[in-house]
Amino acid sequence: MVARAEKTKILCGHTKLPNHEVFDAEARAALLGLQAALKDPKPNTPQIYISAWTTWKQYSNSKASPGDQANQSLGFFKKLPGHGQTTPEHPAYSQAGHQAGSPEGALATLAQFWSDKAPKRYKDLGIGLEKRPLELLLPRAALGRLLAARSVHGDFAEYHECFKHEDAPLTCSCSRRKEPSHFYYCREGRKAAAHPWGQQPVADILTTKGGFTAYADWLEKSQFYTAICRRH
Repeated sequence: MVARAEKTKILCGHTKLPNHEVFDAEARAALLGLQAALKDPKPNTPQIYISAWTTWKQYSNSKASPGDQANQSLGFFKKLPGHGQTTPEHPAYSQAGHQAGSPEGALATLAQFWSDKAPKRYKDLGIGLEKRPLELLLPRAALGRLLAARSVHGDFAEYHECFKHEDAPLTCSCSRRKEPSHFYYCREGRKAAAHPWGQQPVADILTTKGGFTAYADWLEKSQFYTAICRRH
């Protein structure tokens, strides 16, 4: 993680979060960046812009990596009166700086940025930008699994292969590869608890209120990720 105030680097480092999902690390990085920005001794402008995104290591060959499919860039902006402006070298910042004079302007800027730059995986799923996403009401564990399945950032075979996690198990207890949609097809998961989502396709389960609410309930009943497709 790197945080900058204007052109000055104010925070740089890395750390480990054992037994956490990828989105926990991104949220933690955003928090540390904000804390560092608030301590900036030169509050010359009325706004702070916070951005968190994940950059994936590319495969050594020409095969597309999860990063090509999922999360090449993701921006989040927040207007905080009375503090300096962090300006990492990322396209989102130059766009936000022109239009984020108000909370409404910042939201409109981010909406346009998301429309243009949303990861392909999110575009394929039809996930837009919402001011109050309903999935945030899910239990934290279920939300983490949902975001992992949407972004392909999590305990999946392709993710571990990308980062060369040699000690990570790549298969479920049913012997099939761990994939974002594996919960839908796993035989052992069906035995543990009946699917409550009926004939809904995977995309609807991951993106609609009825789908991801049923998904969260099923995860709790089946104990899918704690007893069947256990984390590495």
